Amino acid sequence: MNAWRWFHSAGVLAAVAAIGASGYFIGEARFAWLATMALMVGLLVVVGLGIAGHPAGAWIDERNKMTLSRLQLIAWTVVVLSGFLVAALHDLQGGADNALSVAIPEVLWLAMGISTVSLVGSPLILATKKQHAPNLNEATRTLTALQGSPVGLAATGDAHVMVQSNTNAVRTIGQVEVRGHPSDASWADIFRGDETGNAAYVDLGKVQMLLLTVVVLLVYGLALYTLLSGVGPFTALPVVDQGVLALLGISHAGYLSTKATTHSAPPAG
Repeated sequence: MNAWRWFHSAGVLAAVAAIGASGYFIGEARFAWLATMALMVGLLVVVGLGIAGHPAGAWIDERNKMTLSRLQLIAWTVVVLSGFLVAALHDLQGGADNALSVAIPEVLWLAMGISTVSLVGSPLILATKKQHAPNLNEATRTLTALQGSPVGLAATGDAHVMVQSNTNAVRTIGQVEVRGHPSDASWADIFRGDETGNAAYVDLGKVQMLLLTVVVLLVYGLALYTLLSGVGPFTALPVVDQGVLALLGISHAGYLSTKATTHSAPPAG
């Protein structure tokens, strides 16, 4: 799977250099911020190609599926770190004595921490479900729907059920649906369930959390853009309201609770 070559290393170095240069040399901070975000995403694309052989490799987990928790954490990290970098570099360019003293509000760290909890908690929950044997009829229906054509299933003597097909694109480990290769990942994965019982259906918990994250990041991004449209020095990044933080926390708690709930039928007795 590891496709890392010298040009990936060169791409990473070039992206890092470009990130620093854009933050320092682009005259208007707001445009420097937009360019820096784009370059950070480009850096992640290079890393994904080098390690997983897929441009979205940074968003793909060990199940070879796109995950909402990775998408959220990356989005928050890119928006906040790019804003901090550009604000600091423009203050430095303007001759500010405390250019690196741009304050990142504590509430913002908490918002990023909430996303980290989901990133860590999701695999722990799914690891437990991998130990539970699936219902073969349910697994057959789900994997057939995902594969787009009939598939044959065979129990392996433990919790595993393998797809007997030429592509081996989908299979289950216990009650958890996984993919055969990073190239089998899809952006639709962030909307689907994770188990044999709901992997072919829309997971409303994920949809709700995605919409909330998009709205909050959009509003925060506009606030940061407005801040960087002004004249420095920039002393602090915009603050996230406590109410928004509480809403994010409730949404993530609901997301993890939904993931912890069993959505699959027990094995046929």
